[in-house]
Amino acid sequence: MFSFLGGSSSLLAARHDPTKERPAPPYPTPVSFPRLESFREAPHAWTEGSAPDLFKHYSRIRKLSDVSTQHLAALNVSLRDISHDFDDFFSTNELAHAFVPPASWLEPSAAPSSALPALPGQSRVLSNGRPFPSQQDFSIRSKELRHTNEDAYRALTRTPHNGQPPARLAHFRRFWEALDNMNYYWDTSCDEYIPEGSVSQSDNGRARKEESSEDADEAVVDTDEPRKRVRPNPQPDTSGAGFELPVGPAPPSGELLLDIRPPKVPGSAEKPPGTYRGNRIGNGAGMPESYRTDAARAFVEPIAWSFGFTMAAHRKPPVLEIKSLLVPIKLSGTVWRPPNEREKARAGCLQGPVLGISCRSETEFAEGKADPVLDVLRELGAMLCLAQERAREGRTERKPGENRWWTSVPRWGGGPGGEMGEAITSSDDDIEPGGEEKTAPNSETKARANTRGTSSKRKQAIINAWKTLRVGSGYWDPRVDYAAVGKPPGSKWDEIYLVSSLNHHISILRLRVHDDYIHYLLTGDCPKQVTDPEWSTPVLSRSRWFDLFTPEDRLEAFRLLWGIMGYLARVD
Repeated sequence: MFSFLGGSSSLLAARHDPTKERPAPPYPTPVSFPRLESFREAPHAWTEGSAPDLFKHYSRIRKLSDVSTQHLAALNVSLRDISHDFDDFFSTNELAHAFVPPASWLEPSAAPSSALPALPGQSRVLSNGRPFPSQQDFSIRSKELRHTNEDAYRALTRTPHNGQPPARLAHFRRFWEALDNMNYYWDTSCDEYIPEGSVSQSDNGRARKEESSEDADEAVVDTDEPRKRVRPNPQPDTSGAGFELPVGPAPPSGELLLDIRPPKVPGSAEKPPGTYRGNRIGNGAGMPESYRTDAARAFVEPIAWSFGFTMAAHRKPPVLEIKSLLVPIKLSGTVWRPPNEREKARAGCLQGPVLGISCRSETEFAEGKADPVLDVLRELGAMLCLAQERAREGRTERKPGENRWWTSVPRWGGGPGGEMGEAITSSDDDIEPGGEEKTAPNSETKARANTRGTSSKRKQAIINAWKTLRVGSGYWDPRVDYAAVGKPPGSKWDEIYLVSSLNHHISILRLRVHDDYIHYLLTGDCPKQVTDPEWSTPVLSRSRWFDLFTPEDRLEAFRLLWGIMGYLARVD
């Protein structure tokens, strides 16, 4: 079930004691998200003369700094942010909204029922023939996400707490392991930076007790010589400076109070002096990207598994086709539908894609260190790539060079007699020109012949490969049956879903795109007969950002994804 993670998920739990001082990590990374209020432009209808040349726009990009708002505006996408209500998220699809479980299912005391109420003309059976997941299946998985972070971390390390039974983690165990790894870079609840040459609050109280006991135990060594009282030698203060400081008069007692207020936080990349006590070993900007990817995948896969889907990475590098321009796309994971045939399933065949996952490591959007337009284009490019793959249903791939002269006309050269300087081999290798049989070769002659034969075979293989006429390998995966899973039959509009992850949050995106728009990306030709005037305006809806460290946000994201998976796995 979790084979996609392999052995890369290493648990950091119980490796660092938050109560012990250690070298201070960098200051925490502020949480910020891309904001595009100032970049929004009203989309307009495309015609044969007004449609932009997307190939010309994107082929001029040489580096990331070349990306501007013009590239986003050229796609003519309408951006919509959904704050809280799921009704707005499915404003154009009432059927999909009916698959979202009610909020009452998230309550621990909710009365169990068999399934969602049946819809008119709909059967509560999945597309693979399995029964639709019930409320009990929903409650079992939501209960694992309702645990507090501390209880789940204790269950991972098997640490008892006040005699309470440990939290049961089954379906989302890998998610909690990945979230615990992220905790060591993002959790600032226990941060305590201790400046050089000072002590923390707990150490300050402990030191006062030790000083009072030392003053009570101070004694005179020899009563006959009262002037020879033993005093401890002053220890040089080498904390942080590395050299001995001159001993000066002690400050008044009123100045001995320590300033325990947190220091002013400079840039998150700067490493502060002194020591630290808390949970973090680094900041969010320095967290390995695999931790965020593992958390997003492990959050989505148990939900997908409940509806008969599976998760696997692309075997062919995903690309977005803009005419002959291939734009590389980064997808952190993809949800597919396995075939019902046992032989095809064992061969690794898949159907779809169903849903995508995109994780990015950029942070600090508020300070201008990350480009919000570039981040949105990465999300949009991933969704358009999935839309192009879903639009391949019922089509065959036209491989690079197919029906071209360089893959059909024999290459120049290659006349009779072989390559220049290459002797023609006789069919009778055992008879010399004089008619006498060859003598048996000795071992030295045989070794030289084997060496020449090996190099000759290698040379012939290179020549034959050059002479062979064939087309390119193509960009489609031969073991994938591309299909628009969940698309209403006969509809020209397709809905693409993407789980986007930044910082320690996830957001769910929905792109409503027309088939003619996908055709325009591939060919650059507008439709000859316009059936829908809004074909050139895809609509991108985005939910709010759900914090994976907050139980309420985890449950809301789980409920929304549960409804989306149920809608895509339905039977029409």
